[in-house]
Amino acid sequence: MGGRADQVAQWFQSLLAKVEGSLGRIPFGFLSIKPSPARRYLFESIRRANVEIRELVERHESAYLIDIYAAMPDAGGNPRVEVFAEDGLHLTRATRTFIF
Repeated sequence: MGGRADQVAQWFQSLLAKVEGSLGRIPFGFLSIKPSPARRYLFESIRRANVEIRELVERHESAYLIDIYAAMPDAGGNPRVEVFAEDGLHLTRATRTFIF
């Protein structure tokens, strides 16, 4: 996806409108953007995008946010490397099973 936080939020708003336009107000869940070790340089943008998306979700009765961002950092604010695969981007199979 990439881009600035406001661009990501605009993309999400467009996605939400497309879903509602095609399917009506069905339950619509969105998985928050995770702070991966490989994308450490984007942490602030990821955090802001998640905040903006949360605000959009709160205005739609049928939408909800599945917030995995909050569970990803350790006490020092760094990504918990044990939940990520060797590439530092994707979650390990065990983590995916636990979250989903």
